[in-house]
Amino acid sequence: MRLPRAVGPRRMSLRWKISATVAAVSVLVAVALSLIVHLAYAGRQADDAHRLQTERIGLLLREYHRGGQAAFGSRLDDPALPADLRAAVGDGTVATALRQTSEGTFIWAAAGAGGHVLSLRSDYRPRLDDLAALDRVLLLGS
Repeated sequence: MRLPRAVGPRRMSLRWKISATVAAVSVLVAVALSLIVHLAYAGRQADDAHRLQTERIGLLLREYHRGGQAAFGSRLDDPALPADLRAAVGDGTVATALRQTSEGTFIWAAAGAGGHVLSLRSDYRPRLDDLAALDRVLLLGS
């Protein structure tokens, strides 16, 4: 005589356990890869922005030494220049900084210029928009 089975929750078959494990691992891999791509792209954008601002301030510094005036959107002794960036530059020394303010996100460059500080501020928003577009693509792809 057979005993009746106990009624209760059904046990998951091995096939379903394997399928659930594969699905969970796939999701984790997709999220991890998306995060790696996001961080690599954001770092590359920041590095490129710093390099470009360094080149720009170098050109503006030469123009300042030639004509004695700030040109092409640069400013001399700009009161909005971040204090740590102002302190980082000496005569001929160039420094850059990425700063987020209530007005937006900006990439700054500054250089010491004969007792003054020549600076340039550029909008970083287009790069952030590109990063947001990449994030949307990664999300859809994942």
